Amino acid sequence: MKTALITTGPAIAPIDDVRYITNFATGEIGTLLAETLVSAGWGVHLARGRGSTYPAPESDVRLRNDVDSIERRVVGCRLSAVADSRAEGAKYLSTTDYRPPTADTPDTSEQAPIPFCVSRSREESAPLLTLAPFTTNASVLDFFHCHATTLPIAIFHAAALCDFEVAGIMTNMSSDSSDSNELINSDPTIPTIPSNPTTSRAEGAESINHYPRKLPSTLDTLDLRLRPAPKVLPLLRDLFPAAFIVGWKYEMDGTPDTAIARARAQIAACRTDACVVNGAAWGEGFGLVRRDTSEILPLSDKAALCHALCASIPCWIDA
Repeated sequence: MKTALITTGPAIAPIDDVRYITNFATGEIGTLLAETLVSAGWGVHLARGRGSTYPAPESDVRLRNDVDSIERRVVGCRLSAVADSRAEGAKYLSTTDYRPPTADTPDTSEQAPIPFCVSRSREESAPLLTLAPFTTNASVLDFFHCHATTLPIAIFHAAALCDFEVAGIMTNMSSDSSDSNELINSDPTIPTIPSNPTTSRAEGAESINHYPRKLPSTLDTLDLRLRPAPKVLPLLRDLFPAAFIVGWKYEMDGTPDTAIARARAQIAACRTDACVVNGAAWGEGFGLVRRDTSEILPLSDKAALCHALCASIPCWIDA
């Protein structure tokens, strides 16, 4: 069966267990593309950000942990985020294959597997659609790692991953705040804070190496120090040497020519085959930029984009 991997929706970069930074993304384009490909006879593995607001594909879905392919671990994100991912996947639960942990039967694993949704029509030979919720950039990379293959497949990396992650936190703590001392060395297990905190701050500022699971709202100020988050797209060619890979470029500043130039730069740097451009720099609709042609295909709406992407897949992607 012809196989496609699609990512869609927003990733998160945790600040603490209940707060995070993210991008605006609904997951609509990737979901529509998945439905288009399935209707054309493709088997699709769809990874959706847990913050996606566009409805998931409507189909007969059951939730399970697939130990052979999607039993992966969320890296750099605590169990609360994993629990949120489970809640996202539980919307599609139609059997009792999966039971969330309770107070009587807690989940004792240090890092719980991401839930995995499987959709198949009544006929076993019909196209397969799988759904896997993701949280962080690292969990998206984990999704790709568990599907890595030398076979020719199609990959559409449309997810809005985080460009930045939290590198450090600094706070000016009020002298009369009862929570002020909780921030220092309260949780040495959180991996997102470096061992060399920022030191150049005003008198009274405290640097935080380790912080509680929920930062107190009584703080006077809270400064986040961000660093570039690891990119996923540049890693895909090594994981999928024979794949047809399409990236996305959402550009707000510049002109259509600027957007096209940045799309071609992405194709060259990441060794991909095509790039979808959109945003204010491009204008209305979308543009499909391909490595093998200098022509740019303008597309008026999301439906036209999905059909064009389906048609652009080379005929040799037939594994």
